Amino acid sequence: MEREKILNVKNLSMYYKLEDRDVKAVNNLTFHLYKGEALGVVGESGCGKSSLALSLMMMPNIPGEIVDGEIILNGKTITSLNENDIRKQIRWKEIAMVFQGAMTSLTPVITIKNIMLETYYIHMGKNRKKAMETIAKYIKEVGLTEDILNRYPHQLSGGQKQRIVIAMALYLEAKVIIFDEPTTALDVVVQAQIINLIKTLKKELNISFIFITHDLGVVSEIADRICVMYGGEIVEIGTNKDIYSGEINHPYTARLLKATPLLYDKRDELEFIEGSPPSLSIDITGCKFYDRCNEKTNRCKEINPSLKKIGDEHYIACVLRE
Repeated sequence: MEREKILNVKNLSMYYKLEDRDVKAVNNLTFHLYKGEALGVVGESGCGKSSLALSLMMMPNIPGEIVDGEIILNGKTITSLNENDIRKQIRWKEIAMVFQGAMTSLTPVITIKNIMLETYYIHMGKNRKKAMETIAKYIKEVGLTEDILNRYPHQLSGGQKQRIVIAMALYLEAKVIIFDEPTTALDVVVQAQIINLIKTLKKELNISFIFITHDLGVVSEIADRICVMYGGEIVEIGTNKDIYSGEINHPYTARLLKATPLLYDKRDELEFIEGSPPSLSIDITGCKFYDRCNEKTNRCKEINPSLKKIGDEHYIACVLRE
């Protein structure tokens, strides 16, 4: 039986339109998200992960602009809708996002209750009793008590603020949740608590989510499938087993794995990738990873490979893996 796709992205491109050039932060991306699935998105800083998240929310940072492609969410093509319809019908009701810094998502001079009520009223109407019942339900879902609703953001710990932001992403019952590096600013104990919370919510609420991170150790705990981005493009996508088995990987994925510290790893030292990701405003003829790849050939400099299927759910963009 074919699994239901709740999100289908086709040839999506989002550029930052500067006066003298275009920064191709998201360049011709095609992928899907199954209902009830967790999709991890990994890669170094500057590879387009957060730009992808904002594109899926149809709210790229200025001067960002979606220039091509389709985003089909729950059977509806949202890239053809105007901003007013997206704001009323799609954003937060159908797809929601947990941003990197919880404090930047909360207004410091307004209590948590009033922040959540305001969002609820805009999207669901001014029914205070139903709003408070819904808010209380999801506050409990994220492991907090109702008394926290009367506090201001500065009165909460980092972990509490992150749980509040997760509850805000959930309480309008969006079909897809995007987590953009939700554990980056937290200590390791709180990180573990948030990761376990996300895993529990996925199981109990059957939500579909995209988890963006630069940490392959974290995403291995959460994701069913993993998408590896480099230079604004997808270079590999596959199941957790496909990526971590190490049998066949894109050279970039292989290098990321060797640079990931593991407690049970017996290597004498970690490896690292020389250099940095390419500028997204420069058109490159061949493979974007060419200058940093330890397996490159002359052919790699001439061809910018597209994703090729090498397994049931495993795709790699590399001429050496075709």
